[in-house]
Amino acid sequence: MAKNVYVFPTLCEYLDIKRPKILSGVSLMDAIAGKKIDREVIYIQFDGNGARSNFQRCAIMGDYKLIVDIFKDEVFLELYDIGKDVQEQNNLAFELQYEPIVIKMVDFIREHMKSTKDLLEISSNVYQDFLNSYGQLRNRREE
Repeated sequence: MAKNVYVFPTLCEYLDIKRPKILSGVSLMDAIAGKKIDREVIYIQFDGNGARSNFQRCAIMGDYKLIVDIFKDEVFLELYDIGKDVQEQNNLAFELQYEPIVIKMVDFIREHMKSTKDLLEISSNVYQDFLNSYGQLRNRREE
């Protein structure tokens, strides 16, 4: 089940109902009206197949989108420049020049998970673990 923290605030504004202060999300009526939303970071949580221990956490910062795929004890990272790669075909997480971006975004996701009392955790060295586990796979595919 995905957490849709923006749905209820958006419905409140649409229906002209006073928004409860306890809500963590904000209305997206401006986006629906075609106006630009001023956001530094957008966070997405997907718990679609918890029975199989399959979860995703995601952050979008500017033109970059980082997806953290969590499957049992494995973590796979996907970084895309969604401004240039709208179909998300080129995973930049394998390229070391993007390490600062990956680390910044992973840190944001970890902090967000902690602040929202997410039951899952991502290790602080997840990026290095990812490169150690999947870097060889990437090199073999390029040969």
